Amino acid sequence: MAKQNSSVKSLAMPVVAALVFAVLLAGLNVGLGPIIEENQSSQAFGPLMEVMPEATGFELVEVELPETVVGVYKEVSGQGYAVRCAATSQYSEQPMEMTIGIDAEGKICGIKLDVYTESKDFGLEYPQTYVGQDSTLADVGVVSGVTYSSVAFKGAVEDAFAVLIENGLIAEGVKGEDQLLMELLPQLHSGLFLGTVGQYEEMEVSGSMVSAMKAANGSGFAYIMKEGDGSYLAVCNNFGVCKIYDIEGAEVTAEHSALADEAKAHAQSNATSYFDAAKSRFEAMLPGISGVTEVETVGVCNSIVEAVTFQYNGAVHYGFYSRSYGYANEPMDIFIAMDSNGAIAAQTAKELILHGEYFNAYTLDEPSYKAGFKGLTAETWSPDVAAISGATMTSDAMATATEDAFAAFQSIQNGGN
Repeated sequence: MAKQNSSVKSLAMPVVAALVFAVLLAGLNVGLGPIIEENQSSQAFGPLMEVMPEATGFELVEVELPETVVGVYKEVSGQGYAVRCAATSQYSEQPMEMTIGIDAEGKICGIKLDVYTESKDFGLEYPQTYVGQDSTLADVGVVSGVTYSSVAFKGAVEDAFAVLIENGLIAEGVKGEDQLLMELLPQLHSGLFLGTVGQYEEMEVSGSMVSAMKAANGSGFAYIMKEGDGSYLAVCNNFGVCKIYDIEGAEVTAEHSALADEAKAHAQSNATSYFDAAKSRFEAMLPGISGVTEVETVGVCNSIVEAVTFQYNGAVHYGFYSRSYGYANEPMDIFIAMDSNGAIAAQTAKELILHGEYFNAYTLDEPSYKAGFKGLTAETWSPDVAAISGATMTSDAMATATEDAFAAFQSIQNGGN
């Protein structure tokens, strides 16, 4: 019996010790609780304080968020808002993370890049170009050579502003006429853009010009111009066709013919001729062609830098030379021949895979690929025809070139309009 009591005591001792430890731990947690919470708060609000250093504190704002916005925090004394964002470009699976401070007047007072995993670095200076900007982001661009990363960064900032504006937390910035005109440009002259990212160089201006841009692929020009109290956008292709648009996107060429003439003269004096390159390429593509001449007017502004007509097998044909943007935003030289009905007779590229030495994931039987375009018209064409497995940018460039060639052919049929 004594032995049994000894066993009970030996079992009870660890239980008692555990209970005592639990009580002590509970007391310790009660004492440290506020400190732990304070440390956690400091860690969470640390990035917010960096973009708004004079902040008193922050509280989470419960609003619906887009994918790029992680959280919105209100500064409790009324200084503004801090927004945490995460954005991913096509060069990285892991998002870059940033914190943006936006003051009560709707201007960026601080911005910090918290995590950056992109393969190309746009530098520490780029995020600071956003400080002082309102939601128009009027004076902010993207970084040449780091286009996709800087576009993703800018898109996240735009989304941060959108959340605050849509929920009535700040006022929307007012865009100037020049900015409104620039926003129209991707639709009015796609040759100066890859998507919505500008692919052009700034030129010296004169006369009525406020700014002048030359497409990186040689497809034309664009100008912001002033006449009287108004601002206008002039777009010119590489064929000498120039059109004028107002801030609503309405064509007003007839009403502002002096601006059109000025822009046209500047464009023609700075244009690059692609006729010889087009002529030799089409002669190689379709042996036996004759009478290659330039089409005088093509009323579209896209990636087409040259358009010609010629005789082939006793019938009129057309040739279109596109320089759409491929890998690394470099222009691809793509040549498309069509018959008089707008059906593709032949299509080729000077180089289908730019910088092919860096790729091994794509598959391509070039003769079969090119033959797949033959006979297609604007009605039977599908971008799927241009798809190259493992070479998305090349596929997109080939699709753009084909669609632009169909648009140019239609323009010719409409008398160059």
